[in-house]
Amino acid sequence: MDSNNNPSDSRDGLGFSICCRAIDEFLATRPESKSLILLFTTRSSKKSAETLSQLQSHVNDSAAKYRTCKDRVTLRPEHVDLANLLSVRALSRRLLTSLPKLDAVILNAGIAGFTGLHWFKAIYLVLTDLSNAVTYPSAFTRSSKGELVKKQTSQPDEPPLGNVFCSNVFGHYMLTHALMPLLSATEVTPGRIIWISSLEATSTEFDLSDFQALNTRAAYQASKRLTDVLVLTSDLPGSSPWVDSYLSASTPSTTGKLQQNGTGNPNRAVSRSKPQIYIAHPGVCGTGIMPLLLPFFYAMIGSFWLARMLGSPWHTISGYRGAYAP
Repeated sequence: MDSNNNPSDSRDGLGFSICCRAIDEFLATRPESKSLILLFTTRSSKKSAETLSQLQSHVNDSAAKYRTCKDRVTLRPEHVDLANLLSVRALSRRLLTSLPKLDAVILNAGIAGFTGLHWFKAIYLVLTDLSNAVTYPSAFTRSSKGELVKKQTSQPDEPPLGNVFCSNVFGHYMLTHALMPLLSATEVTPGRIIWISSLEATSTEFDLSDFQALNTRAAYQASKRLTDVLVLTSDLPGSSPWVDSYLSASTPSTTGKLQQNGTGNPNRAVSRSKPQIYIAHPGVCGTGIMPLLLPFFYAMIGSFWLARMLGSPWHTISGYRGAYAP
């Protein structure tokens, strides 16, 4: 029996670590009769090739460690740009016509919109309030404001679409909605949609009147707060009409194409099990979301270690430990 999992954008440090942990836990805990198909997404062919090589090496090492067959894990790279809705739709169509089901989708990809640091303020806060400074760094990070994605259509009246909002929320929302036929394909075990949030998703950063966070320099934090709201209210009676619409399976025409390509089943149009929606955050771990020169990156990791030694429960330090969350 196959397990199909799709961590979105694995080239990021956390995304790659999620893939590695999924491989390790599968090989360590599942019987020899089970196999894993791990789909990962990147934005380019070059990144896909690099990531595939690194993950295959990890599969080999993990299989040797747990004394099992490495062929139980199949790696499949895919390309998607979450800020390009045509790219999102193309990925969903490829998966719908090539997979029988998806067991889980982990929505980790996105952008922060960071452009730099207020260095003097950063140094001051790290020296005077280390734990808070390295847990909630928005006080000294520089971020873009009002950045829009490229036009998605040729229509002159196309509404504006925020880059951070689209990459962190709407692109994921559109992708998972399109993949509902795969996530609801099994009769017994529901599919899982796991959104990755952040400790910085505080209520003060989100303004409902500025839904896409176009008028703030805290677009990343606002997008993560919106993610929290969407997931944590998804089981409330008041949100059920919208959640049911989001979790609805494909149209009959799409189902017909699935059957024609031999990957669908006759009952795919009827959701057999409603997918479960979860949210998780990895704590504070060292990734490439803030581009830093190598000496500064290691200084950041050192500050994380010091915060943890001082009692912080949030600093997981490495992406692999952060990957425990999803």
